Amino acid sequence: AFGANSYYFDGGDYLTAADNDVWDLPITMTIEAWINSTHVGADNTIICHGGDGGSDVDGWNLRLQSSGRLQFVDYKSSTVNIIYADHEFAISQWHHVAVSRDGTNINLYIDGKRLEHTMTSAHKANLITASAASSLPLVIGKAHTAHWYFTGYIDSIRISNGIDRFANWMKGTNIKAGLNAVHHSHCKLLITSNTFNGNTHFDDFS
Repeated sequence: AFGANSYYFDGGDYLTAADNDVWDLPITMTIEAWINSTHVGADNTIICHGGDGGSDVDGWNLRLQSSGRLQFVDYKSSTVNIIYADHEFAISQWHHVAVSRDGTNINLYIDGKRLEHTMTSAHKANLITASAASSLPLVIGKAHTAHWYFTGYIDSIRISNGIDRFANWMKGTNIKAGLNAVHHSHCKLLITSNTFNGNTHFDDFS
């Protein structure tokens, strides 16, 4: 539904979902979304479950750095573990963004292409293991506290546990087509926007 229908975040909007154990990411997982960021100022959160540097809360955060680079942060017992892309990408354009890991490697993707990235060996050791549990809600469009708001459009947000969706069949394929194949046991969250009778509404396929 990206491009035709999507959710607009004005720098103060956000969505939440009640805490659930499935948001505590296992060793193998994929988080992905279509985004169109219209402004990058401070770090802009796409989706998070805890993971807030302002209060060192356990959990994770997928966001855009203030420089416009994709970044995934995993907080474990006040230890901040970060992987971030080495290059910026153009704002005010639609992009498919993702982070995935398989217990050996963790990677960032934009539009289906693996990004050159930076992380320390110590951070990698923590990033390729299961995320720390959090009792906080899942949040889309900001950090769990009132900062790091996203400005722009987000659609087709999906969390898949137990599968690195870029390791095999999705690698090198059309990402939009791949995103439509949603009904599988690994999909723990899929929220898209659609229009019915002139009104945009949420479809939750989780």
